[in-house]
Amino acid sequence: GSLYPNPANDYVFTTAREASTYSLYDNLGRNISSGKLLNDRSVYVGDLPKGMYIISIANEQGTRSTYKLIKE
Repeated sequence: GSLYPNPANDYVFTTAREASTYSLYDNLGRNISSGKLLNDRSVYVGDLPKGMYIISIANEQGTRSTYKLIKE
């Protein structure tokens, strides 16, 4: 799967069909949010300050994909 758009302003979407949950980390590795993906497999990032983040997306089986995310 992939993550788009990247850089992002408000929502990011994953193409991973089985994706169900996410964890979002700041550039120091601190978990700043996590939860279930929205129905369209998106995560709202509009309230984050500009910068670089790491987002980890997991499916029901626990398989994880991790991406660098730039918030504009």
